[in-house]
Amino acid sequence: MRQLLPDAYLRKWELEYLRRDFLQEIRLRAGKELMITYEGMEQVLDEHLVSKADIEQIFQWLCGYGVYAYQEEIAKGYITIQGGHRVGIGGQVLFDLYGKVNHMKYISSLLIRVSHDVEDVCDGTLDKLYRGGKVQSTLILAPPGCGKTTFLRDLVRKVSDGNALGTGQNISLVDEREELAAVCMGIPTINVGKRTDVISGCEKSVAMEMCLRSLGPEVVAVDEIYSEKDLEAIKRLDGCGCAILATHHAYTFEEFSRKYFGKEVLKYGLFERYVLLGRENGAYVVRGVLDAEGEALM
Repeated sequence: MRQLLPDAYLRKWELEYLRRDFLQEIRLRAGKELMITYEGMEQVLDEHLVSKADIEQIFQWLCGYGVYAYQEEIAKGYITIQGGHRVGIGGQVLFDLYGKVNHMKYISSLLIRVSHDVEDVCDGTLDKLYRGGKVQSTLILAPPGCGKTTFLRDLVRKVSDGNALGTGQNISLVDEREELAAVCMGIPTINVGKRTDVISGCEKSVAMEMCLRSLGPEVVAVDEIYSEKDLEAIKRLDGCGCAILATHHAYTFEEFSRKYFGKEVLKYGLFERYVLLGRENGAYVVRGVLDAEGEALM
């Protein structure tokens, strides 16, 4: 918990009892009640109002009192702190002379999303994701907060190190927001496998091209694909014979298949497997594994 909030605020807001394993989010909004998501349930702590001064002090602390060093990340609307925890930022956006987001000021809200590195979460699905000793291109679908990143990280680790279904494969991990591998000073602080190379802090579509040109991957892994640029980069990876492991926001396969992005993915047959995640009674669950045509395998 001491990575997420200063000790003074843990005491002030009586949060010392929290166990990080069960904590998903901390939401801070100026002038509003403190909110947390714990064991899958939202809790509104009416007795604790968050002031703008609280937010400013906590943000400075999260940045190690060096906000300037995070300027590029802040311009994207978030920072990633040690441990892979992502902090979303609400405030006033500042633009440069070319109309590009340059910075944010007057920060009025923070969303601290707690990273969880849980091992073996993909074990029950691995046999559906392999063919001929190699992992197949797999897209993980789930609503926000249902463990997509956690599942992807564990899958990367299993494929990289090798398992009962196949020997280890060389993976290029695209970690734009530096939360998949919890990169600190260029070095992953979470185990993502011994055959995994990480490109962090770079736009996903650009990083995927860099991986292909320079790292010779058998597999490319990337979190939260959604844009036209991502789609084009994935097509090129597929054309070069790379397996792709990725995630995408969707509540169901039917919803995914109705989106423009989903229609294009299905049209070009870019993924051979789809893993559906959800949450039941506060726990993350695998709701099913589908083949390329959307037929259930489990």
